[in-house]
Amino acid sequence: MRIYFITTKLNFVNAGGSVRDIDLRAKALVEMGHTVTVISAFPESNIITESLPYQVKEEFIRSRGLLGIQIGAHRIIKKYEQKADVFHVDGQVFLYAAGWYRLMGGRVPVLSLFNHWLNAWADETQADVKPVKPYWWWAKWLKKKLRFFLERRLGVFIANRADAFIFDTPQIEKKFISLGFNAHKGFVLPDFVDTQGSLAGESMTMDKIISHQQPRRGIVTILLTGRMLPEKGFDMAIKAFVSLPNKENYRVIMSGTGPELNNLQRQVSELKLQDFFYFPGWVDREELLSFFQQAQIFIFPNWWPEYGSVTFEEAMSFGLASIIPDGGALEWLSGGTAFTFKSNNVADLSRAMQQLGEDTNLRIKIAQKSLEHIVKLDYRIVGRELERILKSIVQI
Repeated sequence: MRIYFITTKLNFVNAGGSVRDIDLRAKALVEMGHTVTVISAFPESNIITESLPYQVKEEFIRSRGLLGIQIGAHRIIKKYEQKADVFHVDGQVFLYAAGWYRLMGGRVPVLSLFNHWLNAWADETQADVKPVKPYWWWAKWLKKKLRFFLERRLGVFIANRADAFIFDTPQIEKKFISLGFNAHKGFVLPDFVDTQGSLAGESMTMDKIISHQQPRRGIVTILLTGRMLPEKGFDMAIKAFVSLPNKENYRVIMSGTGPELNNLQRQVSELKLQDFFYFPGWVDREELLSFFQQAQIFIFPNWWPEYGSVTFEEAMSFGLASIIPDGGALEWLSGGTAFTFKSNNVADLSRAMQQLGEDTNLRIKIAQKSLEHIVKLDYRIVGRELERILKSIVQI
């Protein structure tokens, strides 16, 4: 098949896990013998640092408004429809362009990938910081309500003209289906991760986990990484650390940057925990992988219950024992192998940290179960299901 991806950017240096996910989807299909082209719609953000097995094309969408983005994406689809057997588009960005193309008689099937809420829908559940002027807050609120109404009543009808939807968690699928997406067109595939080799330089094994989970000098390294946003709960880990006995037996790496970074550093300073916490800021891919290699415990303290995480999958691939909040997509993604705590409960997070930190055998058990689970989600394996879905809508 000639498969054309339409995505926002290919930034392998300082973008999130969704870029690596798209990269591995494309690689999997190339390795199965397909011809793959990845089109970047906002290439000014591209930072490509490695040789890629697929072709990359740049198409500039200048608008950043909802309508302008859909018009630009529709133009891209029309431009390449004679060369493509199927399109794979970033659903949460280009879904209306994809649906409109098929609604207007476009001949090439389109698959839409969703790993995030739509912005208008997210506004219904996420608290906004109100501006100082009440008038402007009400204007913003009214605009969001109108957008939500239009997207739900008209947008869903258009989006449903796409041939298939892939959701990266069942929780995301449920969110979209409840808002009117066609359940018969939906499939659940986790984010693509390389768990069997190149991710860690060489494959992690059960025996390697045993030695990895017995750190030198007995200092257990805890890793948290990602964009430092309030909803990710980095501050919870700091508060939970305060209650740990024998703090000298731990080192905490908080890798990343974002609006919460200064607050987190100030909190650590006020609690006099500087000797235990390391803030390297945003680092390149190689340095981030070195943190995975150093750490024994990975913590994802808080997240929207619908969202999965490429970073969490990578942590399991490196033989780390992970601590995650219970009851959401992360627990589903772990296959029940991770160590959980009661969501938004600092005391229970502290309990989990202490229990794992002090029990080497427990860390080994959790890490081995997680590795056994995550190797089944390697991109080479999950890619076969993606190929099957694409073939089903192309009718090959």
